[in-house]
Amino acid sequence: MKKAFLTSSLLLAMGLSVPAHAIDFGEPLAADQMKWAAGFQSSFTSYGFSAKYRYTDVLTLQGTIAPLGSATSYGARGLYNFHQDGPLTGYGFVGLSLWKIDLGFLGDDSAVGFGGGAGVEYEVAPRFLLSAELGFNSSGVLSSAIGLGLGIHYQF
Repeated sequence: MKKAFLTSSLLLAMGLSVPAHAIDFGEPLAADQMKWAAGFQSSFTSYGFSAKYRYTDVLTLQGTIAPLGSATSYGARGLYNFHQDGPLTGYGFVGLSLWKIDLGFLGDDSAVGFGGGAGVEYEVAPRFLLSAELGFNSSGVLSSAIGLGLGIHYQF
């Protein structure tokens, strides 16, 4: 737990030390563009519901509530869209989450986790998006893991 906390603190400090003007997140989207998406997101040991808000062409914010699976998590992520080529978009992400796992007769445990990775999102039909990603997650509950994530969302 202490190692995960120290690592999280170090990553947060490094992120806050980058001047805001050094990263170009683009201009906010126009009011008539589709900004919201809702759907289902899965990642290693946790599955559930997701909402996305596309703030600019390159920055998307995502919240997840994942009560299904062997662990429960509540998370927030930032997605940076690298390149859009037709219906395919590549992105990187970082996030923080609160994990809870039921350990049976031993009780339950919870911890703050952090993670990051990269993925691709494909528009399979108008307004319907499929995503696949490979990421790293670290928390005191589940230790550290590299896992595959999948998602399906509807844009509005």
